[in-house]
Amino acid sequence: MASLKWVTYSGGPQPANLVEAGYRGNGSKTYVARGEIGGELAIGKFQNGTSYIPWNGKENNVSPCELLVCDKPDELLWIPASNGEVPNGAIDGGHRQDGLPFYVGHAKHESEMLPGRVFPLDKCIYVGTGWKVYRKSEYEVLVAKSYVLPTEK
Repeated sequence: MASLKWVTYSGGPQPANLVEAGYRGNGSKTYVARGEIGGELAIGKFQNGTSYIPWNGKENNVSPCELLVCDKPDELLWIPASNGEVPNGAIDGGHRQDGLPFYVGHAKHESEMLPGRVFPLDKCIYVGTGWKVYRKSEYEVLVAKSYVLPTEK
């Protein structure tokens, strides 16, 4: 059983066991991040010590952010989905102001695979690159075969 947790990051050494979520055009890896912005807890990418959260039509640097870590990455799967579909076991990674959930996903954009937030009501995933936000109807959702989330204190 995988243990997933969100670790606060505001600079310095990166936590171990970051959940890999994609790659940039140059081949560098990206990881799952989330951050508070505009009253939402939105999902985006982390690379080279910085988080980039797609929100309100552009990518935004958010610090501090939270990074998703997992002690058993083999227990995680990326499941193809589209048009707002969210498979059983999907990782709930954030929420809108009204509490509706966002799920961790990633989608292909040109030569990149970009992490972002799947929002079923909008029937898409939102991903960011080059300071812009893209809406994709086809994506993959991060799913855990089985997992334990630590209790919030």
